[in-house]
Amino acid sequence: MLFALRMMNGFNPTRCSVDDGTEGDSGGGQAPDPAAAGRLEAIKALRAEKQELAATLEAIQESVQAVLEGGVCWPSGLDDPKGMTSEQQQISTRVASLTPQQFRVLTMVCDGLLNKQIAYELSVSEATIKAHVTAIFRKLEVRTRTQAALALQQMELSKIG
Repeated sequence: MLFALRMMNGFNPTRCSVDDGTEGDSGGGQAPDPAAAGRLEAIKALRAEKQELAATLEAIQESVQAVLEGGVCWPSGLDDPKGMTSEQQQISTRVASLTPQQFRVLTMVCDGLLNKQIAYELSVSEATIKAHVTAIFRKLEVRTRTQAALALQQMELSKIG
């Protein structure tokens, strides 16, 4: 069946030659079939792509494992982002350590909302918001709402610059 499909697609076993990569005689003195040479190049390209994909998948697996173990993972090239000071990199790491809910609370704090207003918007108690704000201050290493807002503002400015 496979042979029949190959014959229908124009495969000619008598004209097929294999280049082993060595110089000299190729295919017993016959000129190599251009289609076979094209297929060989395509196979080489596919093998290279497969190796790149395997490396990428391995990197993704390592990143996921690091995050599952409680670590932080950044794409390659972001370890030393150009244009960011070491202070901005530290703030970036601290902001990245916030939970999604803590980040929502931080953005609302930066918008000038009171704890009571934030609690109403998020449909939680004011005590929950106070706990989030305390955790945010601890993670960002700040003591006031203004300092927290300035930290987030620095991150916004570093994205623009």
